[in-house]
Amino acid sequence: MSFDPDKIDERIIQQAIRMYEEQARRLSTIVFQGPGSNNPNQEWTHARASVKYAQIQTEIDRLQRSATDWTSHAMSTSLRVGINNAQSQLVKSGIVNPKAKVDMSFAVLDRSAVKVVATDAADDFEKAAISMGDNAKTALRRMAATGVTNAEVNKIIAGGIISGKPTEAIRELRETLRKVHGDFVTITNKNGGQTTFKVGYYAEMVARTKTREAVVTARHETFRNRGIDLVKITGSDSANFCTAFVNKVYSLSGNDPEYPSINVLPGDGPPFHPNCTKSTSPFSRAIASDAQLRAAKPDALSVPITKDTAALDRQFKDSHGQAAAKQRTREIADDIRARAKANNYQPPPSGLVSGKNLPVSENDSTEYQEYLARQLSVKNADFANRPDIGANVVQAFQSASRQQILLPNTAKVTTEKFLDSTGKPDPNIFAGHAAGAIYFNPAWPGWRGISKATQKLFDDGLISTPNPHHIVFHEIAHNDAVARKVDHRNAKFILKQEFDIARQVSRRAAVNKDEFIAEVKAGLMSGRTFSKEVMSLYKKMGGK
Repeated sequence: MSFDPDKIDERIIQQAIRMYEEQARRLSTIVFQGPGSNNPNQEWTHARASVKYAQIQTEIDRLQRSATDWTSHAMSTSLRVGINNAQSQLVKSGIVNPKAKVDMSFAVLDRSAVKVVATDAADDFEKAAISMGDNAKTALRRMAATGVTNAEVNKIIAGGIISGKPTEAIRELRETLRKVHGDFVTITNKNGGQTTFKVGYYAEMVARTKTREAVVTARHETFRNRGIDLVKITGSDSANFCTAFVNKVYSLSGNDPEYPSINVLPGDGPPFHPNCTKSTSPFSRAIASDAQLRAAKPDALSVPITKDTAALDRQFKDSHGQAAAKQRTREIADDIRARAKANNYQPPPSGLVSGKNLPVSENDSTEYQEYLARQLSVKNADFANRPDIGANVVQAFQSASRQQILLPNTAKVTTEKFLDSTGKPDPNIFAGHAAGAIYFNPAWPGWRGISKATQKLFDDGLISTPNPHHIVFHEIAHNDAVARKVDHRNAKFILKQEFDIARQVSRRAAVNKDEFIAEVKAGLMSGRTFSKEVMSLYKKMGGK
């Protein structure tokens, strides 16, 4: 792995993740032991909820103090990394004599620039803390208002309706409880839009992005102190718009006659987006090679007319056009042949590559992943530039194909099928299916850490296996059942005995008969064995 100049001690990042995940668990404990006791007295229930509100606020105040302490330590560490890396880069590049004395103290830094980064980090962490507190308080309020008991909470989360309670109120309570139970936070961005994240993922995103900003700030201030005005954007190619800036040169002061100001770039330079790994290094015309000077020359993409990252992303993709698409197709074909040879995989006599055994990972492009899906008979594959989801889907398809299980005609990553009542993507839904098609919701945060997510869902009893491909297996099972004309139209279990058997499989399996078939099938695809009574009911319902 290449050296990452902007990466600080990983333990500091993990500390931020643990800080928020542990706080989310404490809030969950307060909520799920909330006002919904078995006491029917509504006045008593509301009084107990008020006590819980105070506990929640105490926890949030403690989290904010911890986040402030973390930010202070992380920023200090990041600044030292930035100063040290600046000196190292200057020496390695030949711009500065290695024997030259350099002031390594914080005195070389513009403290106002550093303060902006630290303030932004604190604001981002505060947003998460406030959202966590709001979710918990809203859940308690609604539990108290509806008179729901603690014993009924799990049933509500699983999709059950509590008799004697208003259906709409229970539906609203369910979504609120799922946010607390699933450790979700909803963040409002600068444009007023809202995005929901897993608590741990959000904390990691903020921690990595803001510490990188601090490292870059310290590096650039050190360069200015040494009279260095030009920097080159460094990093590997990716599917993101920031690839267009790699090897291009920018002026820190904005006064260079040849190279544009770094302030024309989104965020005034790297990192350009959450979890961005692009960086900078010093640049000198005097010692640069002809090739480096040619690569550094500004062009239409390296001097963007907007700082809107979404618009830049579209512009970057459009710029690669048909010529790049054809070139990528050739690269994919070459890649397949190379992978086949490396894995001693022999294509069928016809010369076609079935794709069942070719390795695929998140590091592969979505074009390559979609190509492999098509080799497995999936006619329409669209992974929407989400290689993490694409890799998981293709791996699951390969496994299903080896088990001779029918695959869908269409596999698509899209938010369009998963909008909530306000028209925004619902982050609580994983996937869905229709006739001959399965869809995957990129707004579900679990895709970013699928193994951990499915393990938690399994530990909570929601799904039948912890297999990281379970979500895909479940939708494949639905597709297989519909193709075999086994469709119970989401009929509920009427007999308590059958419901109890389904509950042995998972909470999701007990929702209705079609979910039961899909959950058992997904379990079998993962290698799980079930009791005789489960298998008997499965076959009775049309499972195969």
